[in-house]
Amino acid sequence: MAERKFVVRLSWIYVGGLVVVSLLTCGVGGVIGWWWIRSHVPWFIDEEGISFRDGRRFLLKDLSKGKQIDVIGEESKERLSGMLDLHFGKQVVRLDPLAIDDPVGAIDFVKSVLQ
Repeated sequence: MAERKFVVRLSWIYVGGLVVVSLLTCGVGGVIGWWWIRSHVPWFIDEEGISFRDGRRFLLKDLSKGKQIDVIGEESKERLSGMLDLHFGKQVVRLDPLAIDDPVGAIDFVKSVLQ
């Protein structure tokens, strides 16, 4: 059976912000921003765990606590966005809707793997 995998893409807000910061700081801010993203935004999520661009990996079997926050539309009563904090011991992995292009898809994927 093929392993399911969710590739986390950066949102246009983050990419656009990095471009603007790079232009304003002659590239220094962009390098610092890419370094921060590398260590704080996941690269991909699969059935075993979450991998970061800097090589760190957290296994879902080591998950100690999870906290989900949903944004519900006032008129539609549907989930518009959400955030998920996953606690692996003292380390917290945040699936942030501003950083990720498809935060609802990422949260739904993690929930389906954990069930």
